[in-house]
Order: sequence, then structure tokens, then C-alpha cells
Amino acid sequence: MTDDLAAIATIGVAIATGVLAVATFLLARAASKTLEEEKQQLRMLTYQAKAVRSQMDPLLKLRSWSFKGNKLSVEVENLGPGRAFWLVVRSWFNPASMITYAKENGPPLTDEEIKSLIAKGVKKVWVRPTGLLQGSRRLDFQGMEVETADTANTLYNDKLGGESILDPGNRLVMEVEPSFAIKPAKKRFVSGSWAFNPLDFDHAKDFLRSNGATFAVLGFDIACKNSVGDTVHGESFGHLVVHLYEDASLEDVRERGFEHTLFTLGERDMAFYLKHADWKLYDQGKIIKPPEEDPWKKC
Repeated sequence: MTDDLAAIATIGVAIATGVLAVATFLLARAASKTLEEEKQQLRMLTYQAKAVRSQMDPLLKLRSWSFKGNKLSVEVENLGPGRAFWLVVRSWFNPASMITYAKENGPPLTDEEIKSLIAKGVKKVWVRPTGLLQGSRRLDFQGMEVETADTANTLYNDKLGGESILDPGNRLVMEVEPSFAIKPAKKRFVSGSWAFNPLDFDHAKDFLRSNGATFAVLGFDIACKNSVGDTVHGESFGHLVVHLYEDASLEDVRERGFEHTLFTLGERDMAFYLKHADWKLYDQGKIIKPPEEDPWKKC
């Protein structure tokens, strides 16, 4: 009788354990399903909030731009329904080398072939800039290895007391002298010893020439903040090649008009530069919102 009771008790414990395991599994599955539903709901709410907010975003349209000396003048219109805060012109630059061709779409020429063409009196060749400094990718500034960086150059609205604001429907000409930044190379972390102090155009040229460069590529784009502090990206412009020994100012660079394509397309640039695109790229491709990628690293 004792053995029978023990067996019954063992069976009872086993059944209880099994029931507990099943209950635990069902609870875990229900909790997992609830968590996934909550995540899905959160994603939907986030999307809806972004969609609603985007309807109130500013939309900057660049109407014209020009240089007078090193001062940039941009005519910008806010086509969106929201006020544009902290308007800036983003500027970037990189040293460049030139690839020379005897004819369009021909093979690159060596230094000896270029000298031979000059000796023959050839006056016209094709050249294309690259985002690489020939022979070395190291840039040195006062004994420290550095790399180029981006600068946000603030635009001010004199009609609003010098505030960096552009109201919906307003169109305004604003001026700024762009700067160009450098920073410690990413592989070297410098703590507390580097302050953001961008270079003007003349000092940027001096820096690049000291590193053996003769040419540089640069570019600009406009941006602003919306009412909740998100960055709203505008159009890019001024993708120009600089001759570091012949161009005395950014106005000279613009007049020379030697353009490059060493930049990343932002969300506002795709329709302008890709007039004919692969359907899958259009339908499934991911547009890079800020053109953040370094053109140097794209080559």
C-alpha cells in the first residue's frame, strides 16, 4: 500500500510538473506575442508621428548661388509649411589628384605620355579628378595625422533681427563665408586636446599644399532644423575642383567652372541627377538622407 501511494504521488508530481511546464510555455508564448504586438504598434505610431510631422516640415529650395571673393551668397526659399530654424550651408573638401586622357573615354596617360603630348604641341586633353591624394592618403597638420571634415556655416536673416530663421513662403538672399574643417584621424583618439576650429579658404589651401596637393574637390549643400530639432536636408551645389596654386578665391573657382561628381546623392538630389534610373533602384533602393559619406572613401 505504501508503494502504491508513493507511485501515485510520483505520478501526481509528474502531472503537476507537466501542467506547470505547459502553462509556462503558454504564458511565455502569450507574452512574446504581446511584446511583438506592442513593438509593431510602437513602429506604427512612430511612423504615423513622422508622417504627420513631415507634413509640417520646412522645404528649402535653392534659387541661386554665387561667390564674391570668398563670400558665398545663396538665395533660398522655404516652400514648406513649417518654419525653418538654424539654416546652414554645409561645406566639405578633400585633396584630389587628376587623371589625364588624350581623348574622351580613352585610357589614362602616364607622366611620360603627358610630357610627350606637350612636346608635340597638343593644347587640349581630358582630365578627371579623383578623391585620392596620389602617393599617400595621410594628411598631416602640425605633426598630427588628420582627415577632412564637414562644417555647418550658419545663415542669418537680417529681416528677422539676425535670427537664423526662414518663415514659410519667404524667399531671401543670405551670405556667409564658408569654412573647411579638419579633425584627428579616426584611428587616433585624442581626448581633450582638439577643438573645432575650421579653416578659411586661404588656410585650407595652405594646409592641402603643405601635404603635397595641387588640386582639391569641394562641395556644399543647404540644411535647416524643423520645429522639433530634426535636420531637414536641402539641395547640394557647388561641386567644384580647386587649383590650389592658381585659384586665389572661391570666386575664381566658380569662374573656372571645373566640376566633379565625387559626392553622395542626398534625398533631394536623386531626382535632379538621376533623370533615368533603374526601376529597382527607384522602387527598392534606400536613399541616403544626409550626404554624409566621405567622397574620399568612395574611390
